Amino acid sequence: MTLCNVSLTIAATNSVAEDKRSLAAGVLNTSIQLGNALGLAAIAAVVAAASAALGEEAGGQAAVGALRLGMLAEVVFVVLALFLVLFFLRGDGSSKEAGA
Repeated sequence: MTLCNVSLTIAATNSVAEDKRSLAAGVLNTSIQLGNALGLAAIAAVVAAASAALGEEAGGQAAVGALRLGMLAEVVFVVLALFLVLFFLRGDGSSKEAGA
């Protein structure tokens, strides 16, 4: 994620008016941080619940199974997010270059 932060910020603020770009970049960074925190909390909850459900008798296998379910939950969240972005997030098609 770190390697694409600059290009993500440029892409997200490209169509914003120049005097509002710093505000847009701040909102973008805040949403990324909030998304990371909520995503980590959700995955940690899945791993903890799976670990408790698998029981302590299995030992290391229970931990591996819980982590596997956590990774599966991450994949499900990413696919759901991709679906939402592709089908529900639409741009208006305008950019500042089109108006110039």
